[in-house]
Amino acid sequence: MAGLGRERAVRLAVEGAVIVVSILLAFLLDAWWDDRVSARELSRELESVGRELDQNDSLVEYQVEALERIISASEFFLSRAGEHATPSVPVADTIAFLITSWAPTLDASFGAVDALVASSRLAEIDDERLRVGLYGLRGRVNDAVEDQLVAQEITVRQIVPMVASELDLEPVARVDLAFFNDGTRIVGKQIPSFRSVDFPSSLAVQNTIRYRSAWAASALGEMRALQTEIQQLAALTRAR
Repeated sequence: MAGLGRERAVRLAVEGAVIVVSILLAFLLDAWWDDRVSARELSRELESVGRELDQNDSLVEYQVEALERIISASEFFLSRAGEHATPSVPVADTIAFLITSWAPTLDASFGAVDALVASSRLAEIDDERLRVGLYGLRGRVNDAVEDQLVAQEITVRQIVPMVASELDLEPVARVDLAFFNDGTRIVGKQIPSFRSVDFPSSLAVQNTIRYRSAWAASALGEMRALQTEIQQLAALTRAR
């Protein structure tokens, strides 16, 4: 009888151990599966982030070119104005357009990055450079756009009212319509030109254009740095 009791106790102990091991294995399998699912979801989200970064890279490249054109046009006008001590100087309508009409601002996309942050999976990225860079991307973009907005404000509230009483803005509007009418925003797009205009060149106009150009140059520096950062984040995302 004692032997039967010991045998029954051993059998119960073995059965209990099997149950415990089975439960532990089930927990481990669940955790393993959850990790696999989370890893796949993170991979899909990072693919979306990568595509969004590439899109933003193109948008920033367009802004860089626009700012370069605006600064170049401003420098050309200031050079002409410095050479001629006259109330106005003749310039191409494209120069007048770049000085008075084109005031671009970056409209970046954050849908994929915001979704990654909202899903709490950003913390699962083991690359600290990528994790911190994605988290701070919106702030970096806002810093660059702030300088653009100042340049835009100077254009709309100071330059245009200052020259409107002396400059026929119809040629400028014609260039604007022809340039933006098809809705394309691509790097290297030619600005159409139809005629020259006599642009007011008073000291006040020159100083205001110079002031706006300084803000545009600041925005250009921010945009170039932002583009480098976006390209680095895109490379890290593809590597991850």
